[in-house]
Order: sequence, then structure tokens, then C-alpha cells
Amino acid sequence: MIHLNLFAIIVNFVPCRYILPMNTEHRESPQRAVIPTRTIGAGGLGLVAGLVIGSSLMYLLDPRQGNRRRALMRDRARSAASQSTVRAGKVYRHLRNKLEGAVANLTNTLRPEGAVSDRKLYDRIRSTVGRTTPYPQQVDFAVHKGHVTVRGNLKPHEAGQVILAVEQVPGVIRVDNQIVDASTVQ
Repeated sequence: MIHLNLFAIIVNFVPCRYILPMNTEHRESPQRAVIPTRTIGAGGLGLVAGLVIGSSLMYLLDPRQGNRRRALMRDRARSAASQSTVRAGKVYRHLRNKLEGAVANLTNTLRPEGAVSDRKLYDRIRSTVGRTTPYPQQVDFAVHKGHVTVRGNLKPHEAGQVILAVEQVPGVIRVDNQIVDASTVQ
């Protein structure tokens, strides 16, 4: 009885190919009959699924360590949800900033260069001068319709760098250099 049940389990659930000899008394060459290959059927998948679910429930409902395991799973799920929310926020901000940059580039391309406001041009020049000279507080400038007047006390090589940088700012039409040589001023 046990051997029949074991044989039924092996035939039904284990992929195999059985080759059985047929009656060969009246034939010259032996012929063999082939039993088709059997794989795990729907009943086999149910058995495997039942084993997985049962062992998972035993793992989680264990009287000694089940509480700890459930708490760990709960904490990991909360952490994953929190991290996914943070990541989604980062992706959203990144895409929003990329879109704003693309819109700004497009509007900048379509707008004629002379249409820059004096306040925007002043801010551009102030930013450029801040990157050009180590003493940006020594430089003062005024902007009126694209014409820039630069004043201040700088060394000659610094003054040349500032004037070149201001001339390259988009929107500047003309630069009036009124920088005084700082090496001669006491």
C-alpha cells in the first residue's frame, strides 16, 4: 500500500520519462513503449502553495517569536512605504524643475535679447561680478536700458576682468568704465 502511494506521488508530481519494455518473444528487435512525460499538475501547484502558506503561517504565528517577527515585518513595511514616498517626492521635484528649466529656455530663446528688464540685468551683472572679482563690494554699477555704468576702486587687472565679464552678460548693450585704479588711491 505504501509503495503504491509513493509510486502515485512520484508519477504525478515528479517530471520523469518512463520507458517500459514490451513483450519481445515473437519479435526480432525489442520495441519499447514510451509513457509521456508528466509534470506537476494543478494539484501539485496547490500542494506547493499550501506548503508555502502553511510554513509562512507557522513562522508568523509561532508562540515564542511570532510577535517579534510580525513587528519586524510591520516595521519593514512602514519603512519601505516611507522611503517610497520620499523617493516619489524627489522624482516629482526633479521632473518639475526640469520642466521649469525647459520652459525658461524656450521662452528665453523666443524672446529677443534686448527685452531684458533693468532689474534682471542688474541681478545678472551683480552675480557675474561676484564670481569675477574677490572684492565685489568694491564695485558699483548702474543699469539703464541695457547701458551699464561701472564704478569702483580696483586694481587694473581686476578692472579689466570685471569689464570683460560685464560685456559678456546677455542683454548688455554698452559698458561705461568709470573704475578708478585702486593702487593710486590712498
